[in-house]
Amino acid sequence: MARDHAEFVRLLRAAIAALANYTTEWAGGQPAPNPRGPAFYRAVAEGMNSVEDRIHAFLHANHCIVALGDLLVNMQPRLIGAQLLGQSGWGWETVSAYYDPVDGVAYVAEFIKQPFQPGALVADADVEAGVREELGHALDHALHWPAHAPAFLATYRAEATRITDPNDWQELCYRLGPSCGGIQVTDEAAASELFAALFAARYGGAPGLPSQTQLLLQYFSQTYQLVLNEIARIP
Repeated sequence: MARDHAEFVRLLRAAIAALANYTTEWAGGQPAPNPRGPAFYRAVAEGMNSVEDRIHAFLHANHCIVALGDLLVNMQPRLIGAQLLGQSGWGWETVSAYYDPVDGVAYVAEFIKQPFQPGALVADADVEAGVREELGHALDHALHWPAHAPAFLATYRAEATRITDPNDWQELCYRLGPSCGGIQVTDEAAASELFAALFAARYGGAPGLPSQTQLLLQYFSQTYQLVLNEIARIP
């Protein structure tokens, strides 16, 4: 049972644990002590361990850091007051993970605030999948944004047009663009979300209900193959 960051590292596979300064705790916009609970450490470790060692080694070589903390807005103050992409009225405190390409950090938080319930903190139940998805964002960045390449965008757009069931559209809305939840989402931003979600699906499941991962694979089989092709490029 991990009680601090050193014990958390021992939950990781040896090849991941050996990557110097790959994981850290974070608060106030910088590395800082921020010890978390055993269940959170276990979920993060399971998410990281579900992804192949070569992916972690590649991300580490490209200066990615996995940072752990309590609440995203406490970990990175510039997220305070910012609206979550594609979710009208929701701030970053309502989700538990975020990859920031500015500093190359995959932030993973133990807690979230319930939307529209100020002050209500709960432990996020989707940490493991969230870790996988943020590693997918980090890979998209490290590979110089293959999700923004013309072939990827064309495939994604073509497959998105197949979604005619309004319930399925609502389930996948966040990753579809060009508009979702009342705010504008560019095709490139939505494609990056889809890339990361399909990466997470490859390694055990994307955030959300299992049905959402199943819908992603059902509707985006060709886009998924493009993600697999990118993964295969990693030595």
